[in-house]
Amino acid sequence: MHLYALIRPDANPKMTISKIKRIIRRENWTQAEVAKKLGISQGHLSKVLRSKSTPRPELQAKIDRLLETYGGRISPGELASRVEQAALKSSHFRAMIEAALKIVK
Repeated sequence: MHLYALIRPDANPKMTISKIKRIIRRENWTQAEVAKKLGISQGHLSKVLRSKSTPRPELQAKIDRLLETYGGRISPGELASRVEQAALKSSHFRAMIEAALKIVK
C-alpha cells in the first residue's frame, strides 16, 4: 500500500487519473503543460496517467490542488445546457440571466 493511501484512504487513483485526463481535454492542455504546473517531467506524468507510477504524497498534494482549481469547472456547453434547463424551470432565474446579459452587452 502506498503511503498516500494511509493518509487519504478515500483517494481513488483511477478516479484521479480520469479527472486529470478530463481537465487536459477540457482545458486543451498538453501533458507537458500539466507536468510543468505539477513540477514534474512529461514522462513522469505519462507514467502516472497510465498507472505505471504512483505519485508520492508531495506530488499527490499538487495534483489535489490542480483538481481543486480546475476540476470543478464546467465546460461551456455543459454550462449553457444547465442554464437553459434552469431558465425553463424558474422564471426568476430566467429574469436574472436576461438582466445579466443586458449588463454584459
